Amino acid sequence: MALYESLARAYDGLFPPAEAARSFLGAPAASGAGKPASRFAADLGCATGAHVAMLARLGWQALGLDPSESMIRAARERHGGLAGASFAIGGMLDVDRRAPDGGYGLVLCIGNTLPHLGGRDELGAFFGKAASVMAPGGRLVLQVLNYESILRRRPASMPDIHADGWTFRRSYRYRNDGLLDFLTELSSADETLSDGTALMPFTVGDILSASGARGFSAEGMYSSWQGDQYDEATSFVALIDLHRRESLKP
Repeated sequence: MALYESLARAYDGLFPPAEAARSFLGAPAASGAGKPASRFAADLGCATGAHVAMLARLGWQALGLDPSESMIRAARERHGGLAGASFAIGGMLDVDRRAPDGGYGLVLCIGNTLPHLGGRDELGAFFGKAASVMAPGGRLVLQVLNYESILRRRPASMPDIHADGWTFRRSYRYRNDGLLDFLTELSSADETLSDGTALMPFTVGDILSASGARGFSAEGMYSSWQGDQYDEATSFVALIDLHRRESLKP
């Protein structure tokens, strides 16, 4: 798709990784209690791979998955030679297809990737698959827009993003079936490309309910990588830090 070809070129400028994410995510835990800690991580919806590279430099063996061939090609071009970083084409529901021995110690699903799932059944399936391939105590870090606020306020658009000669415009169309049409336009001096996709606006409550039923506990709710506390009324995004329980029973 032409938009994703161009977005892969523009992505790092439009969505640079936050430096504060480095300390929030941290290095792999040391082994303890008579068993080795997992040093494996995955980034689902990794785009051009900046967070995979960050994790690799922190000491993780990090795999980036993205369904876009253009994004994975760009990720390999930029970070393919970095020790500890690897990339493959795949979506969120492919998290269980390349599971390492001992399970993942860290899984990321950030950048509002989760609402691209098809509905609540797929949300539950995702958490079930993630739990099945994560080590007990492993972290699942999610970052989604605050859809409680969006559905209440019903904004027509989001702020434009400008970087390196590119402009990225985003708008919403609210549907009667509960989905949101997410409309995007990427433009430069030479081209303008448009696209649209349907999103499932999962609320924080939806996420906590589905994850809690499949083996996860919420360890923290934040509005930024700096650790600011999440507030449903005012926060733009929700950064949810889930830990995989020893037992997968609710």
